[in-house]
Amino acid sequence: MYTTDIRKQSMVSFAKMRTVIGVLLASISIAACSSHQPYYADKRITTNSTYQHNASVYDLVINWSRDKAYEVPYEYRQEHERCVYFSLDNSNLGETCKWRVDGSSGAVRVVAIYPNTCHILLNSVWYNGKTVSWEDKACLKNKQWKFYNR
Repeated sequence: MYTTDIRKQSMVSFAKMRTVIGVLLASISIAACSSHQPYYADKRITTNSTYQHNASVYDLVINWSRDKAYEVPYEYRQEHERCVYFSLDNSNLGETCKWRVDGSSGAVRVVAIYPNTCHILLNSVWYNGKTVSWEDKACLKNKQWKFYNR
C-alpha cells in the first residue's frame, strides 16, 4: 500500500516537472523569436519620387495620392524586413539577400562590417514600376540590432 502511494506521488511529481520544463522551453523560444525589434515599426516605404511644390491644397492632395499609390504594402515590407535580419545575422561582406513577391522585389546587400559589430546595408525595393534605395547602419547592442539612420 505504501509503495503504491509513493509511485503515484512520484508520477504526479514527474508530470508536474514535465509541465514546468515545457513551459520554460516555450517561453525561451518565444523570447528568442522576439529578439528582433520591428525594422519598420510604423514606417512606410513609398517608391514615389515625383512631388509637386506645396503651393495649394490641390498640390497636397496630388502628393498624398501619389504617395499612397506607390506605398509598398505591408506584406512586401515584411519580406524586406526578413531579408534585412537574415543579412545581419547570417551574411558575409558583399553577400546579397533578395526577395520577390507578386511583381515586387527587393535586395539587401552587406557593404561593410566593422569590428564593433556594426554593419552597413544597402537596401533597394522595386514596387509599382519604381525603385527606392537607401543605406542602413545597424549595430548589435545587448544581443539586438539597433538601427541608427532609420
